[in-house]
Amino acid sequence: MKRIALVSSVLAVTMTGACVDRTGFETEPAVVKTELGDVTCQLYTADLVMWDRHIVRPKGMNAAIADEICYQEGLRQKEELALAG
Repeated sequence: MKRIALVSSVLAVTMTGACVDRTGFETEPAVVKTELGDVTCQLYTADLVMWDRHIVRPKGMNAAIADEICYQEGLRQKEELALAG
């Protein structure tokens, strides 16, 4: 019975998280230059880098790689902000 409650709780949290309106957390898109071309990233506030995703990627690049580039750019900007104090 406890396992069902735990699974239900995890499911509820996951479903709620997927329904969050992210537009209020968006920053200006960032462009990251790569060997294959520019990746345009939709970044969010520094605390939410896990949401950072590509909006435009070069034709020769798959979505997972473009998303990783954007995630890394979000981390880079977060670190830069932390160093600026």
